[in-house]
Amino acid sequence: DQAALGYLEEAGISPKGLLSTFELLRRREKQRFGTPDPYTLTHPLGRERIRHVRHVVEESTIKDKRSPADLTLMHQRMVGKLEGFLAPVEEVLQKYPVADTSPKARYARAVALYRKAETDAALVEIKALKAEIGEDAWLLDTEGQVLYESNRIAEAEAVYRRAAEMEPDSALIRTAYAQALLEQGKTQEAAEHLERSSLSDPTYRQTWRLLATAEGKLGHLGMAKLAQAEGAMLDNEPKIAREFAMQAMDSLPGDSPAWQRALDLRRLADREIEKKDDE
Repeated sequence: DQAALGYLEEAGISPKGLLSTFELLRRREKQRFGTPDPYTLTHPLGRERIRHVRHVVEESTIKDKRSPADLTLMHQRMVGKLEGFLAPVEEVLQKYPVADTSPKARYARAVALYRKAETDAALVEIKALKAEIGEDAWLLDTEGQVLYESNRIAEAEAVYRRAAEMEPDSALIRTAYAQALLEQGKTQEAAEHLERSSLSDPTYRQTWRLLATAEGKLGHLGMAKLAQAEGAMLDNEPKIAREFAMQAMDSLPGDSPAWQRALDLRRLADREIEKKDDE
C-alpha cells in the first residue's frame, strides 16, 4: 500500500485526492433510486474502498510526501524499460536525448538503441546504469538479451549466469541462461537449468520448448516428449498434448515419476478434449 501511494504521487495523484474521488463517487451512489444489487456495482462497494483508502492514508508515513527513493528509482526504471520496448524507437530517442542521464532515460535509450541494432551504444548506456545504480539481476537480464540477440552468445552466457546467481528462482532469467548454454552446445548443463526453471514456474512456455530440444539432443526421447506434452497443454492443445504424453509413456520407465506425470497429462488432456466436445 505504501508503494502504491508513492506511485500515485509520482503520477501526480495525491493519496488524499484519491480519497476525495472515492468519497464523491460514494455520494453519487447514494443518489440512485432503490437499492441496487451489490454485485451490479463495482466490487468492493464504494464505502469499503473509502474505508480502506482512508485507513491507508491515515497510517501512511508517506501521505502527501514522495515515495521512498529506492521505490521511486525502481518505478522510473520500470517505466523507462517499458517505454524502450513499447514506444516507437525514434520517439523514445527524441523524448530521452543523450543529455538526459537519469536512470529512466538511460534505460529507455538502451532498449531503443538495442531495437535499432546499435548494440554497442545500447551497452554503453547499460554500463553507465550499472555504474550509477549498481548491478542487479533484471538489469543484467536486459544486458544478456542485448548480447544474445546480437549473436554475442558467450558474453550473454556470462551475464545471464550472474543474473541467475542473483535471482535463482526466476524462471525467466534461468531459462534465458539455459538458452545461451544450449546455443553453445552445453546441452546437459542447459537441461539441468531448464528442469530447475520448470520447477520454479511450470507455466513458462519457453522453458518447456527449450527443454524438449535439450532432452532430444541428449537422446532422452521420453523426457523430450513429456516436455512437449507440457507445452501443448499450456498452448491449450489437449489433443496434441495427449499424443505427446502417450509417446512419453511408451518411452519412460513405468515406475518413474516422469511416467506418472505423463499419465497425469494424458488424463488431463482427455478431460479437456471431452469438455471441448461438449461445448
